Amino acid sequence: MKNIYVLVVIFFCFSALGTSQTEAEKQDIISTYNPLAVKKLQKSIIENTEKRNERINVFLSQNSKLKRVQTINNKTSQIYDIIANKPIYINSINVQSEL
Repeated sequence: MKNIYVLVVIFFCFSALGTSQTEAEKQDIISTYNPLAVKKLQKSIIENTEKRNERINVFLSQNSKLKRVQTINNKTSQIYDIIANKPIYINSINVQSEL
């Protein structure tokens, strides 16, 4: 069984090398980017993440019995956001499905 895993890893390593871009292709792709738009998007993502984390922290401070990460029946759930003063959870239920 270990041999199969080793072969799969080797296959993916070589396939990744075979499909990687040359430096010229990389520069060509980068030249088509709008750096201002990318910076603006990065800033927006950071700001939204900070606001979401602040909402979670405020909610948890008001609801001391709850935790940010919970494990129930071997399923881990984490508070992702707070909407209308209710926690929105993400979980790891489907993690093993792709294996």
